[in-house]
Amino acid sequence: MANYTIYYEPKFKMLMDETITINGIQLYRIKALKDFDIVTVGDVGGYIRDINNLSQLGDCWIFGDAKVFGRLCRIEKDAQMFSNSEMHDAALITDNSRMYDYSKMYSKSEKHGFSAMFDTSEMHDYSQTHDYSLMLGASKLLNHSSMFDNSIIDDDRVLKLSTRMYDCARLDRHEPY
Repeated sequence: MANYTIYYEPKFKMLMDETITINGIQLYRIKALKDFDIVTVGDVGGYIRDINNLSQLGDCWIFGDAKVFGRLCRIEKDAQMFSNSEMHDAALITDNSRMYDYSKMYSKSEKHGFSAMFDTSEMHDYSQTHDYSLMLGASKLLNHSSMFDNSIIDDDRVLKLSTRMYDCARLDRHEPY
């Protein structure tokens, strides 16, 4: 049986002289080493704690002042973070998912498919979004809750206790819980 070595060209490096500290954890700004998607060589990105937080494969990237600070946090495939979004405590963002503004993910939450978070929305406690789900405003997804199939949660609504949203469901200030 032949042995194979898989080689990939690194797409970013951590800038050891550009750091910030959050909750006692030092984060390092990243810099692109090659062109991909809308990122060009030399572009400076957001912050990571560890080189394993951002995959070297795919078009995933952290823009602006977005932050990833958890040893087990991971951004992979074509997922992207923007603005001041934050991810920590073993959260995962993958596929073509997006995080914008001041959105936050933590406590083993996961984003898959083409799902997106905006404003000050939050996900935690093993919550998940899939497909084309959308979180807006100060919405929250907690305690093993999930969103699928073009569902939308808006304003200050909270989905919790293993609740699931499917099939274009919408939960906002105009809809009852």
